[in-house]
Amino acid sequence: MATITGRILDNAGAVFNVRHPDFGAAGNGTADDTAAIQAAVNAANAAGGGVVYFPGGTYLVTSVKVMAGVTLEGYGARIRRPDNTPGEFTRMFTTQNHPWLSNVDSPPVVFRGLVLDGNRQNQGPYTGYELEHAALIFLYGAGGASAMKGRLRAIVADCTFLDSPADGLSVHTNVQVQASNCTAVDCFRGGLTFTGGYTVAQIDNFVGRGETHPSGLQFEIDGGGYGGSLAIHAVVNGAQMDGNFDCGLGRGSTFVASDIVCHRPVFNLYAPGSRVRISNSLFAVGTANGVSNRIVFPGDTTLTGCRFTVTEAGNAAEADGTLAALHVAWNISGTSETGQRLRLVNCVFDVEADVEPADTLYAVRTTPDGRTSGNHLSIEGGEVSAAYDYGLYMMQGGTWYVRDIRIAAQTGILWSAPPNYSADITLDGVATTGSRSIQIVTGTADNVFTTRNMEADEAHSRFMVTYTIAHNSYRGGRVIWVDSPPTGRLEGLVGDRARLKQAVPGAVYEWVCVTSGFPTNPTVVWKAIATAAA
Repeated sequence: MATITGRILDNAGAVFNVRHPDFGAAGNGTADDTAAIQAAVNAANAAGGGVVYFPGGTYLVTSVKVMAGVTLEGYGARIRRPDNTPGEFTRMFTTQNHPWLSNVDSPPVVFRGLVLDGNRQNQGPYTGYELEHAALIFLYGAGGASAMKGRLRAIVADCTFLDSPADGLSVHTNVQVQASNCTAVDCFRGGLTFTGGYTVAQIDNFVGRGETHPSGLQFEIDGGGYGGSLAIHAVVNGAQMDGNFDCGLGRGSTFVASDIVCHRPVFNLYAPGSRVRISNSLFAVGTANGVSNRIVFPGDTTLTGCRFTVTEAGNAAEADGTLAALHVAWNISGTSETGQRLRLVNCVFDVEADVEPADTLYAVRTTPDGRTSGNHLSIEGGEVSAAYDYGLYMMQGGTWYVRDIRIAAQTGILWSAPPNYSADITLDGVATTGSRSIQIVTGTADNVFTTRNMEADEAHSRFMVTYTIAHNSYRGGRVIWVDSPPTGRLEGLVGDRARLKQAVPGAVYEWVCVTSGFPTNPTVVWKAIATAAA
């Protein structure tokens, strides 16, 4: 194996110093070194593999074609795009000209220790996506009908991506890439971007930041790899980002991540037919709308030990608006995904100080669905801050199972199920401490609402139903602690129990609700069931 400064490198063969007279790179920041570097890469490839070495300096490069089996290394070297480099598809380093067509994986192409500077301020217009595909590194194995089982292997380590008018690292179809200890700063589209299927990615210790462009993680799978596959299998261990966690997966993907910190919006997850597991992570989330800051098609997603914080950061305007920590769309117009599952385990929902009092805040908000779809939201443990107007909001039906979460929002549960939508909600051991425990807006569909293992002080147990209660099944199981007998004044569901905080010897201290009702409903009936010992 070849070595530099005592380290064993990935690709065997000679070391090709780009400043050697055979190649003639200047590295002075003024001469165009593209041809010299291409010559060194070609020599390494012709030798069957090797290391293209960049001594310290600044190298001006338009586009260099790279092959499998070649390592490009240069701790202390900066590769810079010249001013006004033409071409939307002019990538600084690219494998697109040498697709890997084999049934076995390739030798690795390696980028290590390089600072890649896109010089975006001097490239002309780019914020209208004029240079959308001009990534600093573009990895492509193969695609379309010609793609084979083998993937292009790639290692990107200790690299910094600066000021790209497009992406820092862009990964397309049929690639197996390991990206470790990389940093992206002010890259327009994304720091690390993945767009192709039949790809495997391992990402460790990524940092994305920027005053102008937050340079986060971006998955937009729109190109098919071997067999037309749109699936990507990605593992992320540790990421610190100013924003832009945009995870749009192709069907059949897996995504496993831990220790992600995303300081500003946007947060997006799109995972039809895919498996997602994210743990021990923090996401800042902004305005709830039809484009960003939402989960669409959760597939099979579990979020464990995550914190979601609503913030105004990154909003174009400070106008009063609707913000949701998790805005979940089981389907969008014209789709009918079924059998999806979203689990939230020990997740926390809070609010940044920059959120205005007039904003309307939801911790979890789901869009229209129905019991028959088989889509299922499970919330197990965690807590919701008192800064929220609404804790959990089911809009127009669905199936929820909520257990052992503490909700301090002004309204703990809001359930809206108008005609043509049906709902099945179970609350098990849920504690609500806001001004209203539960609010239900129901229509004539067959809905089921169940509460059990719940205790609340009378001051935090208010229950409100509007519209009709016909065709609905309410199964109460709350224990409501009261200061005085509940008859004729306490809201309740059938099965709810009211207990005096201080029992009086010989007097009734516990009642059960035998007819659901509310203060304005004369049918409310509380029946005495227990008397304190004399």
